[in-house]
Amino acid sequence: MEQLVLRLGPSPQASHAAWVVTRADGRARGAVQEGPLTQAASEARRRRILALIPGEEVLTTRVQLPTRNRRQLAQAVPYALEDEVAEDVEALHFAVGSPDADGRYPVLVIAREVLDRWLQVMRQAGIQPHVVAPDYLSLPRRDGAWSVLLEGDRALVRTGAAQGLACDREHLVLFLDEGSEDRRVRLWGCGDEDASALGLSAEIEQQACPEHPLLLLADQAPHQPVNLLQGPYSQRQAYDRAMRPWYVPAALAGLWLVVHLSALASDVYQLRQERAELKATVTSIFREAFPEVQRVVDPRVQARQRLERLRAGQQDSDGTPALRLLAAAAPHLAGDNGMQVQRLTYRAGRLQLELTATDLQRLDGLRQRLHEQAGLTATLESAETGADGIRGRLRLEVNPS
Repeated sequence: MEQLVLRLGPSPQASHAAWVVTRADGRARGAVQEGPLTQAASEARRRRILALIPGEEVLTTRVQLPTRNRRQLAQAVPYALEDEVAEDVEALHFAVGSPDADGRYPVLVIAREVLDRWLQVMRQAGIQPHVVAPDYLSLPRRDGAWSVLLEGDRALVRTGAAQGLACDREHLVLFLDEGSEDRRVRLWGCGDEDASALGLSAEIEQQACPEHPLLLLADQAPHQPVNLLQGPYSQRQAYDRAMRPWYVPAALAGLWLVVHLSALASDVYQLRQERAELKATVTSIFREAFPEVQRVVDPRVQARQRLERLRAGQQDSDGTPALRLLAAAAPHLAGDNGMQVQRLTYRAGRLQLELTATDLQRLDGLRQRLHEQAGLTATLESAETGADGIRGRLRLEVNPS
């Protein structure tokens, strides 16, 4: 993934910076550019942003604590270093790195107010960095040697994996001369600086300076030992702060969605129940209309098939012509106003009529006419007196003769 290495100017108020786009291996993809932060923001899209701030405001130190729990470390480090810092620990931000071989943790210390100003300047320009670190921790490093970059009156010094400082040239000479007999110094003088002019007693290795000092820093920038964006400044915490105003609306929206889905589920369940009841009702009606059918799979389809058979004059599966019985009985039923058909069913070659008549003689007369005139076998199975007259059941069959 490509990265944008952004080196901020000496003051947040200036909003000036230098930047370069690098590949995943740290090599620059183009030339270093300088200008306002708003111009750098156009290069930041879809790239990992590494912001290097002036190291004068950042103190590096190490601390040894009997815990490896990150949450406990974050709580313990400020008070372990309380005697080493001049300001109130509540006004300072402490960023902790991974422990070294001696079990000591590197710590970066910066005033919260200073870090807040830098982050605000970048946010106003539309830049949200993934990593923020002091510029001197991006100097090339080699075991047993210090790395020094001179830029005019300013000097960056890296003394270890996560140790270093930024100072003016005058204080650099005093710092390097202190116990420097056995120390080796790798010096980059990006200007007219001459190592011999410093008058150092340490062993100096003069290094060739690239076209721009940022190219020297960009190579090591992706390998920061400590990221200042920790704790309340981590991206997760920043995301939570940005989303916090939306928690209540989101919760209410989620509650509304749950209620809405519950109502839909209730409606679906009710519709399924009604569908099952309707299917049972249709099946029951089908069995009453066609009692000879033993297996009901789809009552609508089966009823349509049987009605089509009747319309076409087709025979039932046992070979009995259903319509022939109806056609033979219809003239005798229609000609008697004292008799009404209440129900008829057909099964296994037999047409069963349920009738009401004003008297028993009418039922018996119908039976005789159907037998003698229509050529059917007519049997009066039952007859009983009711409130509406005589209710009888008459069974008709084709005369086998």
